[in-house]
Parts: sequence; structure tokens; C-alpha cells
Amino acid sequence: MKLIKNTDTVKEITFDFCRAEFQNEDETITRTGEPLKLTARTFLSGGTNKEIDGKSHQAYLDAIEAYTYNTMGVVVEDDTTKELYAAFNRRLRDEMGIKFQLVVYNKPADYYGTINVKNKTLDEGYSPASLVYWVTGVEAGCAVNRSVQNRIYDGEFTVDTKLTQTQLIQAIKAGEFTLHKVGNDVRVLEDINSMVTVTDTQGEVFKDNQTIRVIDQIGNDIAVLFNTKYLGVVPNDNAGRVSLWSDIVKHHAQLQEIRAIENFSDTDVTIEQGNNKKTVVINDYITVVNAMSKLYMTVTVA
Repeated sequence: MKLIKNTDTVKEITFDFCRAEFQNEDETITRTGEPLKLTARTFLSGGTNKEIDGKSHQAYLDAIEAYTYNTMGVVVEDDTTKELYAAFNRRLRDEMGIKFQLVVYNKPADYYGTINVKNKTLDEGYSPASLVYWVTGVEAGCAVNRSVQNRIYDGEFTVDTKLTQTQLIQAIKAGEFTLHKVGNDVRVLEDINSMVTVTDTQGEVFKDNQTIRVIDQIGNDIAVLFNTKYLGVVPNDNAGRVSLWSDIVKHHAQLQEIRAIENFSDTDVTIEQGNNKKTVVINDYITVVNAMSKLYMTVTVA
């Protein structure tokens, strides 16, 4: 790659993988190094495998509870362990206010915090649940204003995509995160979680993982804001609540700027004192933007 910079002192900068030459009017400085080596899929050595049991999984969950993360994936096949993680995900989300999504194979949790991976992998010597690795990665790396729907699968495992159109439709209805064959590519059918039952307070929009990314981002960001700036510091009077309201409005304005939410107005956020002098109650109304998913056309032919 060659970059040309039009200045008086630097004429040309040339980059050549592991070699760089910086040339100016007076001298040339050359840097050289060993070529980079391919390390992908290099197996670890010198260690021993340990049998993972229920106690090991519980010990992990006890330890991870103190950390902050967006997505957790577990590659297991037995229903007992899957239920252990699903219950952990629901408890932390609903009772502790710790927002993250769980990725697990063949677990119809009927919950928007859990992503139920449908496809099994076919590689000998590996768990059929191994697609969880890739799904966890793409979900964790997806921006708050994006979706992984129609994403091309670029993982290392061979994925079973032998599904009919009827089966694909049923997978969506069942809340199953599914990969399917499109031409020569394998793509994500829809970026959905395992939620299938809707209520008056949690409608169809909660089935979409982009929606969950937005509300989790808001929940986590406001929690960090409150804990670092307001908790134990700012008085719970009108001026203090106005300050908190102003910070939340600024935060939501940034989300609207990147098109994660829309139609936001500062009147959509209200803050009141709670049932005692130490508590603050925030009422927040947002409209989440989702990526285009369906196309309907009406063509009039003269």
C-alpha cells in the first residue's frame, strides 16, 4: 500500500507488510522484521483436559456474575445444564438488572434474553452445539444500531442447513435462530431470540435481537452513569433530578443520531422522587429502529 502525502518535508511513505520505508529530503530509515506466521487453529499443548460437571458450571456462573458483558454462550447439549444457564440469564436480567443475552443450542426458553440456536454442526469430534461459538461472537460484536439478519456464515464448522421452506417458517415461529442456504452462501435467516409468547407489555418487537441490544444498551449505560456520577453524590432534589434527566436526554439523542431509536423527544423522559427521599424513578419512552426485514411491492401495469 502506498500513501502520498503532499508536504514540504515528507514526499512518500511506503508500507510493505513487515517492512516500512520513510523517505524524506535528507535520509531514508528502513525497518525490517520477521514475517508474520499463521497461528489460526493452532492447538494448545502441554495441558490436560478436565471433566466439566454441574459444579464446574455453577462455579463459573458464581464467578462471572460480578462482570459486565453483552453476550454469553455455552456449548452444551444436556437439558439440565442448559436450564441452569437459562435460569441464570433470567434471574440476572429480571431481578438484578444485569442485561445480557445467552446463546445456547436447542433451548426453547421462550424468553427474549435467550437466543435458541437451531442448526447443529456436523464436524466429527466436536459438539453438535458448536455453532454457539459463532453466534455468540456475531451477536456480541454487533453494533447497537445493526442486525445480524442475512449475515453470511464465515465460521469454521460445517453447519447442517437441510431445511425446507416450511421448516424455516416454523423455525421463525418457534423463536429459533437459524442459518439457511442462499445460493452458495449460508446466511442468518432472522436475528431473533427464543421469545414466542407476547403480552400487553412485551409485544412482537421484543422477539428481535436488535430491539434487545438497544434496551440493554440503555439499561447498562444509564446504570453506569448513575453509579459513577450520581450515586451517593448528587442530592435527590429537583436540581439533581434535572441534571440526571439532562444526561439521559443527551444519551438518547446520541442513540437517535446513529439511528438506533427514532422520534425521540426530551419529554419522553421524566424523573420523579420515589417512595422515599433516596430513590429516583425514571419513566422512559423510546421507539426502537429495526433493520429492513420484509419487502412488499404493489406493481401497477398499464
